[in-house]
Amino acid sequence: MSVQASRFTSTEIPETAVRSSGVSKTHQTGTPKGAWLMVALLFLFMLINFADKAVIGIAAVPIMQELQLSPRQFGLIGSSFFLLFSVSAIVTGFIVNRVQTRWALLTMGLVWALTQFPMLGTVGFATLVACRVALGAGEGPAYPVALHSVYKWFPNELRTLPTAIIAQGAGIGIMVALPLLNWVIVNYSWHWAFGVLGFAGLAWAAAWLVLGREGSLTAATAPTASARAACPASSVTVHPASARVVAMLSVSPWSAGCTVSATTAPVSRSTACSAL
Repeated sequence: MSVQASRFTSTEIPETAVRSSGVSKTHQTGTPKGAWLMVALLFLFMLINFADKAVIGIAAVPIMQELQLSPRQFGLIGSSFFLLFSVSAIVTGFIVNRVQTRWALLTMGLVWALTQFPMLGTVGFATLVACRVALGAGEGPAYPVALHSVYKWFPNELRTLPTAIIAQGAGIGIMVALPLLNWVIVNYSWHWAFGVLGFAGLAWAAAWLVLGREGSLTAATAPTASARAACPASSVTVHPASARVVAMLSVSPWSAGCTVSATTAPVSRSTACSAL
């Protein structure tokens, strides 16, 4: 027995491969070097993501006044963001199974930036709609792809904290966007509010191009062929739990919109009264 035990080399001790339900898992202690830098970059990614969403609402009044838009027209501009939002998320989900998330995230960051710059010039109703549709297509896959990217850096038991940090980029993005973009609109114009976000998107894309890397845990956590056969994607898609999640997420943008409308209306009235 002692002779057989001595045959194990030291290189086999740090990691132990365990095959469970057809999935090969690797137990590691700690995280790869640079993992938390990726978390920081993806946090900023989500921050810009939600600032891009919020800017159209923050600049609503000056946009409607300058372009002489009716509430119905502006509602179409706002809702056009979601025209390709879900479709893009699904399509990109298949793409990132074959393309490194590093390049998918870089492409999204560039799309976000480039859709903001037309607003620096003279624009009309059609231009605003087209840019918001393109922005929605670029932002639809943002959160799932960001998590897909960071999960390549952290083993299963260590993913909770990085997931929470990236998710908080959304809320903090709105907190940062409201005062900052409002200041830009008041002191410059609504055009520059979009321009600021465009330059922020380009800065993030440049940082990601230089610093962004693909995680090293892909091969260790990839399901085997037998696991894929035992749990095909179609079985997940038609599962009742999936339908409930889709229904819940379909309602959440409506509830968010109602909340924003309910809270901004009193603020608008109070601002108008103070101006008198």
